[in-house]
Amino acid sequence: MKNTLALILVLLVDPISAGQGVDITEPDRVAALGAIQLQLDAISNEVMSCMDSGEAHPVCLCRHREAIVRFNASVKNMDASYPDLSTLDVVRFREVSGSWVSQSLDGLRRQAGSTPSCP
Repeated sequence: MKNTLALILVLLVDPISAGQGVDITEPDRVAALGAIQLQLDAISNEVMSCMDSGEAHPVCLCRHREAIVRFNASVKNMDASYPDLSTLDVVRFREVSGSWVSQSLDGLRRQAGSTPSCP
């Protein structure tokens, strides 16, 4: 489970991939990638806040299990909707704010392959 949080953090702030990757400009793909990024940011913030309050990592993951399951489904849906993205790893897209976001799609897929085991 510690690896899960580490992967989330690497996906959020990866200075190595900044400036690298395939630029995605098609509005529908940008929207899908942006929505996934928002979900990832929200989950990461929620889990980190939970841990900051003193809870154990597995407990925090279980508290946000439903959000994680929705994130996993979003990644799988993106792959089904845009099979051309399946051959790409690092992609870049411009957010509505104008900021560039780099995402490792391979990292997202690995992350979406795990769901916390909760009692």
